[in-house]
Amino acid sequence: MALFLLVLPFVGALVGYALPTDRFRPAVLVATAGAHLLLSGSILAGGVAAPDGRWLWLDPPGRIVLGLVSVLFFGCAIYAYGYLHLRNERPNRVFVACVMAGGLADLDWDDVTEYAPAVIAAVTMPLTYSIASGIGLGFISYVLIKLFAGRVKDVPIAIWVLAAVFALKFFVT
Repeated sequence: MALFLLVLPFVGALVGYALPTDRFRPAVLVATAGAHLLLSGSILAGGVAAPDGRWLWLDPPGRIVLGLVSVLFFGCAIYAYGYLHLRNERPNRVFVACVMAGGLADLDWDDVTEYAPAVIAAVTMPLTYSIASGIGLGFISYVLIKLFAGRVKDVPIAIWVLAAVFALKFFVT
């Protein structure tokens, strides 16, 4: 059982590597990590280990390390599962970024109160992996920059409402 516990991650990695497409690789990774966690849990639940000639003996620090490594492996697999699924959306995001970058050419680059919120939004989107967060921060920064510049009358009511809604969203989440 201990040998299987050591070999299982390598088998999962080889199976994932042997798959012809990326479609099932995240699921194989999580399944392997889950099996490793269940197997090590069954070993740890076997009671207090004693050196009585059994083929697998773990002293208390060894049990702690085995449990921590298994939980860490499973946590990394869950994180990688989400990351690998995001990787499949990247071509779509590149297309959206190219379409949105075309709007940057139409900005009034002589007025900092006009281009600064757009630059903030454009920089925030890839850093937060969220188009909605970038747009929301763009609305909020537009209102705040116009407010501090003393040009409150230039901001339409709809922008005030959208900035308030996004501020509330960021505050709640």
